[in-house]
Amino acid sequence: MNFQVAQSIAPVAAGLCTAGVFVSSVVATAAAPPPGDPMRQEVVVIKAGKVITVSGEEYAPGEIVIIDGKVELVGRGLEYPKPARVIEAPYETVMPGFVHPHSRYGMARYSASGVHGNYKADEYAVVDDIEFEDFLKAGFTTVCYFANGTGIPGTSVVYRTGGAEDDRVLKGTSYLRVTMSRPSRDKRAFAGALDKAKAEIDKVEKAKKEWEEAQKKKKEEEEAAKKKQQEEDAKKEGGQPEKKADAAGKGDEKKENGEDGEKPAEPEKFEPPKIDPAVQPLVDWLEGNLAMPPLIEVSSASDVVHFDDVMKKWEDKELAYRLYLTRGGDYNYVMNRLVEGETIVMSDLGVRTLPQTMITFNMVGELFAAGCEIALVPVYDAPVGFDRFRADVTELIRYGITREEALRAVTLNSAKLIGVDDRVGSIEKGKDADFVFVNGDDPLDPLARISRVMILGETVWESEDDADPRAMRSMSVPQGGGRGGRRGN
Repeated sequence: MNFQVAQSIAPVAAGLCTAGVFVSSVVATAAAPPPGDPMRQEVVVIKAGKVITVSGEEYAPGEIVIIDGKVELVGRGLEYPKPARVIEAPYETVMPGFVHPHSRYGMARYSASGVHGNYKADEYAVVDDIEFEDFLKAGFTTVCYFANGTGIPGTSVVYRTGGAEDDRVLKGTSYLRVTMSRPSRDKRAFAGALDKAKAEIDKVEKAKKEWEEAQKKKKEEEEAAKKKQQEEDAKKEGGQPEKKADAAGKGDEKKENGEDGEKPAEPEKFEPPKIDPAVQPLVDWLEGNLAMPPLIEVSSASDVVHFDDVMKKWEDKELAYRLYLTRGGDYNYVMNRLVEGETIVMSDLGVRTLPQTMITFNMVGELFAAGCEIALVPVYDAPVGFDRFRADVTELIRYGITREEALRAVTLNSAKLIGVDDRVGSIEKGKDADFVFVNGDDPLDPLARISRVMILGETVWESEDDADPRAMRSMSVPQGGGRGGRRGN
């Protein structure tokens, strides 16, 4: 995608440099507000050796214009105001920060077993106790903390790994976590929770129906009583009931419309019975009102089969969900099942050999080849896992996935899985300026040094190693050919 404005417009304000693209949002006919003025826009310009947008075109060299922490333009030869703060990075590649979609690093060791859809991970988080710098050093700008436990332990929360404390929470409620790793326990809990959610829906529907019937009966009784009273009044006054009733009716109509000076009565509203908060997210899911699909966590092919067994009862609702495949070695038995639909599969799997064989199996590559959207997480939820993350991704590239697939798996796909792809995951106009700077031209090269991390247009971490980036070794990562390995029978 080319983000440059494809038209030539003469600048209308002094102080613009590098003619090429007209930036309407930063051009004004009046003088710019003085420093410190709340109306003054904070403009940052990055000039890099390469810019990888992930969602579109790559620029080498490339420029990014940031206004008040948001991407305004990306491309080459961009216009920007002279007061802008310019970051020169001619030997570095700038790309979206990595997104970690499934972590508990540094969180309190609480655990909730059973059905607790109302629990939220941020209620148990002590942000000050989390060493966010360990994420920053590895290039992660966004991390999703999940609710710990088994069954349905609750919803997750998304944090920025740096920046102002007021901006730390990126999304207060992310995916609902559902575990299926122990079918004897989790399957029963999940199936029971869905039945309970349906019972809650039926309870509300029954209460509403009874209320509507009661309202209808009440209205009929009021109208009958009114008519009877009108007839009695007409007999007492010796008039004609029809005319008296008509006059009374007009008077009642004026009263209802507030024409007689009185405030019209508020219509009664249905007050639904309270729903058990533990299953409220599942109620929303069944009714199609859940903001984002739940994340179903499995650890083997049999777990997938057990999950499908539970979902057979709800096939008519076409419920959306996402799978998290944890470390296991027999998913090859359910590959045809995994590639159905548009499910995002989050996997920490590397390239493995099939059980009791010497056959190499690159499941991530197989899923990509089948059209699945993959979000990758570090193998270890600890600094050692964060630091070797790029090396693990490089291994997947060597066994067949493309560089573009790998870049999306660690940025945009992960952001989509946790519901923040409208904010982060790619470099596009309007998105948060959360970037990672890497020395060299390939950010997935495990030998390339991460030199700087930026969040909302501000540098939040810089490497203490001030080695000349031109002297850094640039190891070319294979671009990927075949998918590697073989499918199991």
